Amino acid sequence: MGFVSSNLAPRRSSGPRDEELIWNVIHVMNRVDGTVEPGEAQLAEVLARTVPQLRAGRSDDRPTYTRKGLLDELAALEDEGLRRQLYVIAVEAALASGDVNESEDQYVTHLGRALRIDDEFARHVIAVVGYKYARGR
Repeated sequence: MGFVSSNLAPRRSSGPRDEELIWNVIHVMNRVDGTVEPGEAQLAEVLARTVPQLRAGRSDDRPTYTRKGLLDELAALEDEGLRRQLYVIAVEAALASGDVNESEDQYVTHLGRALRIDDEFARHVIAVVGYKYARGR
């Protein structure tokens, strides 16, 4: 077993609402500043093909929750793996346009609180995703 394989956790089982919540995080983040930039729309398409819970496809890319409603739904989640996955996806969506604007930054902070993400994990996610977008230290 190689280094990557030996350091990956087993694939978690998907819950019945995973797809809905992931789509909402992506699309609320894409719209939080009032405009969906091309890079943000492209990221949503890429995530639809790569995130296991989204591979079944979805015909409507509009969020079904308001920003506040989504925070309330996420605050009720118990599955730590899903909470962390949603946070990673939110950070990725915030960086998809190349920069994080104030609206995106604030909403990611609110998402982190709702998802009960600890600061150490948040810093790690931001650092790793930042490297992907040439923003690493």
